[in-house]
Amino acid sequence: MAKKIRHPRAKNDGAEIRNPAGAAPKTAAASTATFQGVDFLALDELLTPADLQLRARVREWVETRYLPVVAQHYERATFPLNLAREIATFGAFGGSIQGYGCAGLSSLQYGLIMQELERGDSGLRTFASVQGALAQGW
Repeated sequence: MAKKIRHPRAKNDGAEIRNPAGAAPKTAAASTATFQGVDFLALDELLTPADLQLRARVREWVETRYLPVVAQHYERATFPLNLAREIATFGAFGGSIQGYGCAGLSSLQYGLIMQELERGDSGLRTFASVQGALAQGW
């Protein structure tokens, strides 16, 4: 029988939420506001501690710096360019480029960054990935 899965942010008065990968259950009342993600295929086990740390850093940035302002910018049809320098600090611009002051990340690490930015907003991910493509001359 398939396990029931509820969205991590669904209000369910403390009912159990089970991780499909078999992690210990947690209650909705105990969960934090930070996005935890769901790893249906247990791929996190294949990531190095550095990969996980990088993803966690970008995930936290999206939660604390981008998501609080994205609706306001959407309504105004603007983009928060003031956050661009912050995005650069974790290697989102030309992240997989070696040299030239770029981060020189692996393709996997660059993909993890893009995945987390995409979770915040597809425009944010596009903004970051296009900068890398322009720098490479693609």
